[in-house]
Amino acid sequence: MKVYRPITLFLSLGLLGGLLGALGCAGTGVSSLTNPPSVSAQQAYSTQDLSGTYAYTVSGYNPSQPYAGSGTLSFDGQGGMTGAVTVNYLGSPACVFSVTGQISITSSGAGTGTFTSTSSAPGCTATSGSISVQAAQQGQALLLSENDGQHLASGTAIRQ
Repeated sequence: MKVYRPITLFLSLGLLGGLLGALGCAGTGVSSLTNPPSVSAQQAYSTQDLSGTYAYTVSGYNPSQPYAGSGTLSFDGQGGMTGAVTVNYLGSPACVFSVTGQISITSSGAGTGTFTSTSSAPGCTATSGSISVQAAQQGQALLLSENDGQHLASGTAIRQ
């Protein structure tokens, strides 16, 4: 069993106090715990915050293979959505889809909607389903997730 001498304990506490002081933890600390700095709430969102063109990427999985895609989505500020996406399926040629849909955003930035994708290329199957969105940075960025009953995907979009 090791016995600490009073001088060793005093020096250890002194070094600890100096370290805490250097890190900005000196003083009583009570006011910083009981009176945290104020935080400004972000302005509420609305469907009107989604307007303009966004570049996006998406990746996911269908029943037989993973896939990834990228494209553009345009929102009209009234809930309308149009766009295009090129999707690459593992071991298959790329498919280019046109996308249309409707979306609405709540004041928290969470949104839901529906979409339909179409393609005239052979082997590229059209789908329709639901989309979930979480807006960030007053609509400048979006987190996306998709479910059409067979495909599950997620991605991000940035306003251009």
